[in-house]
Amino acid sequence: MDEARQEDADRGRALDDFRQLEWGMTVAQVRELFGPPDGNGGSGLVILLYGLADGSQVRVGTNGRAVLYVDHRVAGQPDNRLVPRG
Repeated sequence: MDEARQEDADRGRALDDFRQLEWGMTVAQVRELFGPPDGNGGSGLVILLYGLADGSQVRVGTNGRAVLYVDHRVAGQPDNRLVPRG
C-alpha cells in the first residue's frame, strides 16, 4: 500500500461515512466531520478531495460556503453522485 493510501486507511475513511453529508451543509461542518481535505480542486467551485482507504475518492463540491454535491470517484468509472445538487 502506498503512503497516501496508508494515511487514508489510518484515518478510517470509508465511503459510507460520507453518506451523512447533505446539500447545504457548511464547509465548516464537513471539515468538522472529516478534517482537512487531502486537496482542493475546481475552477469556480471549491471541491474538497478526500481519499479513501480503497484508493477511490470522495469529491465534495461547494461554493466555498455550503455543500452543493458529493461524488464518489473510482478510476476508470463514471462518478457516482452521493448527494445531488440542490
